[in-house]
Amino acid sequence: MRLTVLASGSAGNAALVEGGAGERTKLLIDCGLPARELAKRLDRSATGAKLEELRAVLCTHEHGDHGGGVPALASSGLPTYATDGTARALHLAGTVAIGAGNRVTIDAVEVTVVAMPHDAAEPVGFILDDGEGRVGVITDCGCADPDVAAAFADCDVLVLETNFDVDLLRAGPYPPSLKRRIASSRGHLSNEEAGDLLRLMGKPRAQVLVLAHLSVENNKPRLARTVVEKVLVEIGARPRLLVAAQDRPVAPIVCASGRARVLPGMDDRQLRLVFPDPP
Repeated sequence: MRLTVLASGSAGNAALVEGGAGERTKLLIDCGLPARELAKRLDRSATGAKLEELRAVLCTHEHGDHGGGVPALASSGLPTYATDGTARALHLAGTVAIGAGNRVTIDAVEVTVVAMPHDAAEPVGFILDDGEGRVGVITDCGCADPDVAAAFADCDVLVLETNFDVDLLRAGPYPPSLKRRIASSRGHLSNEEAGDLLRLMGKPRAQVLVLAHLSVENNKPRLARTVVEKVLVEIGARPRLLVAAQDRPVAPIVCASGRARVLPGMDDRQLRLVFPDPP
């Protein structure tokens, strides 16, 4: 299995998961980008994937930075998986209905659907498994929820929202109502709340951890890394730590036989080693 985070942040999110023999099953998680920009991101990434090779798009929820580009993909004929609430909010027709607790199989990949605490119609996260690796995507999760932690604790690769730093949000330019929404239990995860979620996982199995959905206004990569690194040391976890970017794809993460690794050749500013590779 191979994961490539194509874009991550308030201006648009998208991730490509490729699974099965030869990584032929290509699934898009969210599309908060116009189709033309999505095609550019695929072309700029190291995946070699083309827009027309996508097997399906799975949408976590309807907010524009996650679902804004989904209707265009759906109207082009790409199979679209979404909860009933998300489909109604995006005015999607002909979607494959999914719900929290469901497991669906798309070619070689089994997808587990997990409810998320967020102020959307029916938001979810996804765990994808092709028998070689298990990838989890947690984004737009308002609090360190024990059920979410339990569901994602055994992923080999984990994408985890670290949206804001509490002090930067408090002192920042957003209006009070928006600040309250972001910091609420149905808003976004702060750096500290992401750490709390990792603690709830006990000692998560993840070998690669991708910090995602960082706010440009209210967070900085070094702040998110510092908080999460401290928690990882505390709980005895030893993943590689990456920070996803808004403006460029992160290098692919490959997982085979339960072992995850980051492909070489990535921008060193994106990759931070928390610990060296285990022997």
